[in-house]
Amino acid sequence: MKKVQIKFSIRLKYILFIIALILLISLISAYLTIHNQTSTLRTEIIERARIIVRTLAKDSKEAILTKDDLTLFTSMETVMQEKGILYAMVLNEKRIPIAHNDTKYLTEHKYQMNDPVTKKAFQAGKVLVQDIINRGEAAFDVSAPIPIKKGKMGGIIRLGLSKEPIKQAVKKTSRQIIMITIVVLFLGVIFTVILTSYIISPIKILMDGVERISEGNLDKAIRIKQKDEFLVLANTFNDMQKAIKKMMKEIAEKEAIKKELQIASSIQKMLIPKRSPAIEGFDLAGFTMPAAEVGGDYFDFFHIDQENYGTIIADVTGHGISSALIMVMVRTIFKTSLKDIISPPEILSLANRLLAGDILSDRFVTMIFFTLNFKNKTINFSNAGHLPLLWYNAKDNKIHEILDNGFPIGVVEKPEYKKHKITLKKDDMVIMYTDGFVEIKNSKEEQFGMERFKELIVKYKDLDSQGMIKKILDESDKFSKLKEQDDKTIIILKTQR
Repeated sequence: MKKVQIKFSIRLKYILFIIALILLISLISAYLTIHNQTSTLRTEIIERARIIVRTLAKDSKEAILTKDDLTLFTSMETVMQEKGILYAMVLNEKRIPIAHNDTKYLTEHKYQMNDPVTKKAFQAGKVLVQDIINRGEAAFDVSAPIPIKKGKMGGIIRLGLSKEPIKQAVKKTSRQIIMITIVVLFLGVIFTVILTSYIISPIKILMDGVERISEGNLDKAIRIKQKDEFLVLANTFNDMQKAIKKMMKEIAEKEAIKKELQIASSIQKMLIPKRSPAIEGFDLAGFTMPAAEVGGDYFDFFHIDQENYGTIIADVTGHGISSALIMVMVRTIFKTSLKDIISPPEILSLANRLLAGDILSDRFVTMIFFTLNFKNKTINFSNAGHLPLLWYNAKDNKIHEILDNGFPIGVVEKPEYKKHKITLKKDDMVIMYTDGFVEIKNSKEEQFGMERFKELIVKYKDLDSQGMIKKILDESDKFSKLKEQDDKTIIILKTQR
């Protein structure tokens, strides 16, 4: 088995995901917490300032009328005792300071103040809060008019309040959030390491077991302690190992060619469903017939959940045991992955990623995978280089070929697959098939062709799915009496109501 170098382990991916998740949550929490804290502190500071300026304005009225500058100055000095006050001043109606906590404004700067903050304060005619920069420090300027009598303003009170409490509170909160984030990151990484160890341990055991099987060691069973899906998978591998060992023992005495064909044929028969699923409101049937003892065609049905069924048709290039084993790999991928992935493009991409490095360069797989939601009667499908899916629309009695240029599995490293959606009505049909139907030739070298194939679908549309398949096979056999030229596989889904 070819060794694949792992660039990013599952553990590393989980750790990086947890770190990213914790950081994202921390950033969002930090933003919301700091925003709310800033808003709350701002509201508290401003409300406190409003109360102070209203009180000062009320107390200053009499002092202005009596020109009692001493009382005004005393009021300014008293206000400056409050925490966080940067300045306090009284301006008369001409915007000239008549009281200030800094006396030099009364002696050296006795002039009309025409700065924008002062102008807005006078124009407001009410308590006004402005964001300012005072000597390089962010602050609030809170002003209130001093009413002398109705309709006349004797001046304004202005207070400057520092925003430093908000800044310090934000710093403290930020430090706390950083410390909490570091602790949560540490615990998250430890938890992730423990969790991934629990998950990776059975995977490694399974990988070792698969490697032993690939090397021909069929004696040692895979042992897993966890009682979950991994135990089911391990038991499946052990049963497969026993089955392979039994088959190898039975054919050891026979010729080499016959031995290879028997193994491949047995594996292939195990892959094909023995009966079609019963889906209320739908009629689903499938059939496959290899051209030789071992073919390269495959189809299967998967019960996904309470609303969805999955269906696959695949054509592996070539014949023999190698093609059969590739089919085993395809089936295993779909069986184990459909619990978590039901999107057709995603499951095809996963199959390509897992198979690309393990199949020979001259081998590839074409396939169509669709999911049927039998509650809303829709199918979603993707095509990996397979023949067009046919949709019979009962309303216009026509068959539509839904073309797709998706790459076959195993051809390119990272192909992109498109998702197609069809909403089914009563008597609509969906048909998937392999080239064994349309490319067979008769003795005159005439090809059966797509048009003849579609005519048969319309001709026998009133039969059930199984009956349609039988009629199409009969017509195909009548057309060509030659030995089977290629594998034939077909799936028909009919909407009954």
